[in-house]
Amino acid sequence: MAKEKKIVKTETTAEAYVVEVIEPKIDTIQEDINQTKLDQKTCLSTIISNNDSLKEAFEEMKQQKAEGDTIIVCTKEDVRKLVKEEVSSSMKNALSGFNMKASIADSYYEKFDQRIEKMDASLKRPPLMEVHMNLKAKFLVIFIMALIVAGVIGYFWFINTPMYLGNQLYQSYYRLNYSAPGKGYHWAYQTVKAGNRSKVKEKIDLSKASEKEYQAYADTLCRLLPAEFIHIYNIQHDKKEKLIDFADSTGIIRSAHFRENGSIRITDDQRMITLEDARKRKDIKWKRIPSQNKTEQNLSS
Repeated sequence: MAKEKKIVKTETTAEAYVVEVIEPKIDTIQEDINQTKLDQKTCLSTIISNNDSLKEAFEEMKQQKAEGDTIIVCTKEDVRKLVKEEVSSSMKNALSGFNMKASIADSYYEKFDQRIEKMDASLKRPPLMEVHMNLKAKFLVIFIMALIVAGVIGYFWFINTPMYLGNQLYQSYYRLNYSAPGKGYHWAYQTVKAGNRSKVKEKIDLSKASEKEYQAYADTLCRLLPAEFIHIYNIQHDKKEKLIDFADSTGIIRSAHFRENGSIRITDDQRMITLEDARKRKDIKWKRIPSQNKTEQNLSS
């Protein structure tokens, strides 16, 4: 079935629509226009009034300038000074009525007095031990103290003598297996005599540092080979690469090549003299020590 269309009748006529809808809107628009005109008049009158005031001020300044009067302009610093003075004066007037006082209770004074009395009493106590010495004992104590002071002074004097410093360098060179350690003693002795003691001490410190390095590599080789005794003869350095000449209990001088990649290889070939030989010579037979857990392998470079 088709739906029937509903016909809605509107009884509102055009005249009624104008009276009920259009006329109120027209009245509102008219009121807005009137208010806008009033605001414009107020703004215009304000501008005219300000303009007149500015004209009067400029006319007064022109007249003062024509008459030769000085025109004083208030700068920013003057304003700051005036504000500071006004604020300071206001603060003083505001705080003038306050009366602030601080006091300490009598109980604290009593505690202070008690502590002072305890300190005085502890100072008046007899000492725990008294030592009574006759004249001979006092003389003996003074003599012993003088010997101790003289001994300390003598010790510091002795360790700075040419003979002592020369012997220190000689002993260090001997432990490093230098071919002629006596030359080190002679050089140190003559240098200290010439007044360059600090130079000799630096040389001794460097030599002792080399001793520690020799001992560290000797312990490493003893652990890796293994061997009960390792004697280091020489160490050559080049960045992260080292060539170490050493001998064990057999007395055979061998060379250990510590490479940049962390591996170690050993040879007893006496033609191995420098690091350059270790890098380039192809006729040297090496024994590699990769780790303590792997078997050693014979390699030819």
